[in-house]
Amino acid sequence: MCSCPAGPCSRGCTAPAAAATRHAHLQHNAAAVTTAVDTATIAIAVAVAAAAAPPPPLAPLRRGRRVARPRPLQRREPRQRRVPQRAPRRGRRQRAVRVSRLHDERARPQARRRARLGHVQRARLLAAAAEDEPWSLPAIWLMLRLGLTRSEVLALRRDHVERSDSDPPVVFVFYDDVTKRGKERKLATDTDFAAIYKNYLAAKEPTDTLFPHVPPAVNGMVERVRSTAGITKDVSPQTLRHTFAVDKARAGADEAQLLILLGLANDPRNRDSVARYVKLASPPLA
Repeated sequence: MCSCPAGPCSRGCTAPAAAATRHAHLQHNAAAVTTAVDTATIAIAVAVAAAAAPPPPLAPLRRGRRVARPRPLQRREPRQRRVPQRAPRRGRRQRAVRVSRLHDERARPQARRRARLGHVQRARLLAAAAEDEPWSLPAIWLMLRLGLTRSEVLALRRDHVERSDSDPPVVFVFYDDVTKRGKERKLATDTDFAAIYKNYLAAKEPTDTLFPHVPPAVNGMVERVRSTAGITKDVSPQTLRHTFAVDKARAGADEAQLLILLGLANDPRNRDSVARYVKLASPPLA
């Protein structure tokens, strides 16, 4: 056992020590205790300094895409789709439905509007047009006797009507659009139109366009003349063209000739239209 008077030394002596070495052991133990005390003091001082020191500045945040944290898998009930309460937008389908519905509502008036005018009604219509504005009579005559459309009447120019001293005027129908050149045609008039056209030139003296009006003005003029003539059925520019086609079919024109007279392309839809004119021109069944 260690024989140090203060107890066992830090070296753990197991043999008796001489008196001469006791003093050295005491100094050694004192130095060890001092070193431990110094180490603890330093540790405490470092801890106190660390607690008293300000926190380090935070690193700047990076601007970039945030990485979503993985969420735990859980079972969810399917959500019901909420229908918005706002008014629906007007798309192509709704416009088509609206146009179809409008067509259904006007189906019967359209059928009456396409009805053919009789001889008495045509005479009354031309007489009422002569009492209307100066351009009413020649415009109605061209639609009723030559089958011109409303746009073709408004596109006529003064040089499109060829006049001569001996023969009645000849009307040329031209199109600026290259794709519609197949509708161009040359139509003969009679002495009645020669007098009507002469009176119109004397009254208006047009320089280029014969009838400087817009399409709604033509519709309004025809309706006004119809009301003056006392005709109860609906009359429109298309009615006048329809009357011309039926008259030509009654005179012996076949489907091919009607296509040329009306300026229609030879397609299934137009062939069905002229076939209807030929059918209407046929004598009634006994």
